[in-house]
Amino acid sequence: MLRYLLYGIFLSIFLNFSEVEPSLDKKSPANLAFEFITRDSISINVYESYDKGILAGYYGYINTPVCSDRLCYNAEINLHWDLVGNFTHFEPIPGAPLTKNDHEPFTNDDYKKLFRILETKKPTFVYLKRDELVRKNGVDGVSSATITNVKKDMIDGAIYTCYTLWHIANGDIVFPIHENTLHKLDSKLIYKMLRSNNTAYHYFILENLAPALLAEYSINLIRLFNQNGRYYASRVLQKIPKTKLAEDAIQLALLNHLNLYNDEDLKLLFNNLMTVDINKTSLHYLIDQLSNEDRLLDNLSIKLISKNMDISSEITFLKFLKSLNAKEINLSEQHLKILNAVSNKTKEIKKLLKKIKKNKSSKKTRRLI
Repeated sequence: MLRYLLYGIFLSIFLNFSEVEPSLDKKSPANLAFEFITRDSISINVYESYDKGILAGYYGYINTPVCSDRLCYNAEINLHWDLVGNFTHFEPIPGAPLTKNDHEPFTNDDYKKLFRILETKKPTFVYLKRDELVRKNGVDGVSSATITNVKKDMIDGAIYTCYTLWHIANGDIVFPIHENTLHKLDSKLIYKMLRSNNTAYHYFILENLAPALLAEYSINLIRLFNQNGRYYASRVLQKIPKTKLAEDAIQLALLNHLNLYNDEDLKLLFNNLMTVDINKTSLHYLIDQLSNEDRLLDNLSIKLISKNMDISSEITFLKFLKSLNAKEINLSEQHLKILNAVSNKTKEIKKLLKKIKKNKSSKKTRRLI
């Protein structure tokens, strides 16, 4: 009795330090999401958890046998997952502590280490089979020692508990969680996932929304570029519907992240933008980005800006030509041909074009000398 009294005191302390999700709506009824059968044929009822009426994650009560050599005992614990199946935290069961060899209850440090093990995506034992975790003594097949290179991801005296719980927390359960979250997606849940700091949520939305919905949330996805980096930006460029590129806000948002794109991304973006009219603000932004430092970006920008000169004001065209001249942008014969074609030949524009051609000719002469 004393042991469990002390455990109850410890449990209250543990629950204060363990990392948990935001407080859940306790008034929401327990909603069974699905029944999951582990590879050890253990049945787990997985429930939905809610925060302010919106799906927040999943949890399940685990009662699984853990066997080492000839001894088996049950491990009981509540596991929690986020909306895409990532383990988030656990809760010990009052009166049923996890135990090590000889039924010694887990200590505070043991529970802390278990949390670190379960949140690790690739622990050292991830590719090992259960019977490969320990060496046998060769006499009667009894386990003699845990394999050295997996010890750092194990709790001494509870290696099979760690192994079993990790495979439940991080195993195939992710697939039915994905399916259930997809089934529950509505505008409130989508916005909640996109506004979170969880990058996995952003990828989940990006990779799973139907084209019509993806178009609806395009600007929200683009606003996450800086947070999620180059690969995410590349995926959005590949998935965003081309029809959205005609929208002023989408154009400017995409152009504001030119520094994130690799060469293939730049080509894809500008090729798609060539199919729509570019708004004045975006044209001015591109003109300001001309630098003579990125030849590919300059070439793509000049081509796109020139293509839109016939629908732009004379002021925009003049700004473009002045920028080319002031920054001494390297222009090809093709560039000059394009500029001549779209020029309306006003006096000031003629003067600037003549100056640009002269500069180009002068550079060519210097190279020959």
